[in-house]
Amino acid sequence: MTISRNKKLLAASLTAVLTLTGGGVAMAWFTSSGSGTGTATIGSPGSTDFHIVGHALSGDLFPGADALSFVFDVHNTGSGTERVGTVGITVPGASVTGYALDGGTGITGCMASWFSVTPSVAVNATLAAGAWANGVTGASISMTESGSDQSACQGHTIDVAFTT
Repeated sequence: MTISRNKKLLAASLTAVLTLTGGGVAMAWFTSSGSGTGTATIGSPGSTDFHIVGHALSGDLFPGADALSFVFDVHNTGSGTERVGTVGITVPGASVTGYALDGGTGITGCMASWFSVTPSVAVNATLAAGAWANGVTGASISMTESGSDQSACQGHTIDVAFTT
């Protein structure tokens, strides 16, 4: 059977129009049964995916005075989206002496145990890579009255440690 040149051109044109406009309808289905297994790898964040920055207090700490609240920011420094739930807060002490730290250096005679902080604050945020949770509230710090001379702490900035 011979097909004329016009019919070939018409068939090619219709195919092109249906392909470009999505005007064609194709239907197919399969039925089967079976089973299988597979694996999926779950990513895990590195230990340095969050960088937490505390803001300065609005006042000074004094032995036995009311706690001062402070704000902090959480930055996702990782390469993927991460969830930060609760941030733990402590006042670290020098490993041998228990002295409070100022810039990582023990303050002779100023005990870390004299300071109390809110032990944890719920952030509950999902942060894309490079994103920040700014102005997280709910944290506070106070200095307890020890019944002894606490003047070694005067004028120092006490380190606060954050963990996720």
